Amino acid sequence: TRDPTLALPSGLNVAHDIREALMLAETHLASLNETSADDVFVIGGGQLYQEMLDCATRIYLTLVDISVEGDAYFPQLDDRLWELTEIHECAGSASIPHKYCIYERRMVN
Repeated sequence: TRDPTLALPSGLNVAHDIREALMLAETHLASLNETSADDVFVIGGGQLYQEMLDCATRIYLTLVDISVEGDAYFPQLDDRLWELTEIHECAGSASIPHKYCIYERRMVN
């Protein structure tokens, strides 16, 4: 968060930058006697998504088929760096049609 005064309930942690967030994740894994995690999830906003793209190897992205006003967006993915490997259409099963997409980072030499 950018809010230096944000207070969270006991047992929750707050990070003020990406480096601090990754250190908190490592500390949490160590407390569980784990050395690595299969997946770490980043839950926006737009600036955080952009900053974390360089660290990502896989992206789980939900595309919602609706127009809304807003000022935070997921960044455009570079097709040279990202490959769409799975897409799940959810048009009939929800009130708002959407797709679940999985992108994998391409191995670039």
